[in-house]
Amino acid sequence: MPAMSLIPRKAQLCLRFLSVLLLSALCFAQPTLTLSVKSWPPTTNLNVSGSGFPAFALIDIHFDTTDLALVNANGSGGFSKIHILVPAAALPGKHWVSAEERSTETGAQMPFTVYTNWAQFHFAPNHSGLNPYENVLSATTAGNLGLRWSYTPGGAVESSPAVAQTAVETVLHSFVNAPKGADPYAGVIRDSAGNLYSTTSCGAAVYSYTGKVV
Repeated sequence: MPAMSLIPRKAQLCLRFLSVLLLSALCFAQPTLTLSVKSWPPTTNLNVSGSGFPAFALIDIHFDTTDLALVNANGSGGFSKIHILVPAAALPGKHWVSAEERSTETGAQMPFTVYTNWAQFHFAPNHSGLNPYENVLSATTAGNLGLRWSYTPGGAVESSPAVAQTAVETVLHSFVNAPKGADPYAGVIRDSAGNLYSTTSCGAAVYSYTGKVV
């Protein structure tokens, strides 16, 4: 007489079903990729991590179409913090970081945005006027520049406009001397009517100016 199973039939069916689900997950697992940062200037040191690849697979790491690293996945099909250098010639805009397994040419990719923005007037706190990440403008391309916009201020402007994304900010008023004051002590406050208020350390105590930021 055959030995009776110690596991009830319903429990056996549940175990088989769970085994099928687990096997399906292993068979259809898709590789994934993560980046240490999603946007930064050219020449950035970028850390790339991945999972879901075959165990011990050879994987090429690309920035766009440039092969920058070769990594051997661990026993779980993953790798962590592989260093690549964003190419100095990578133009501002969206690029793709890809991880491709050599034997099957399957893999994953993530977008990476390159930017070369000037953070402030003359680029840095020391007003060097040099953007080390600039890779579009040069002595050979500057001749192709054209006027994009212009603005006529109401008085003297003592600094260049600051551009943040698509907004342009410029000086609306300079506190030069009494009775309007000099040496602004703090930032400005704007009321609901658009008036700007500021305090000065010399001359008049408080002065208001009506204007707008273009």
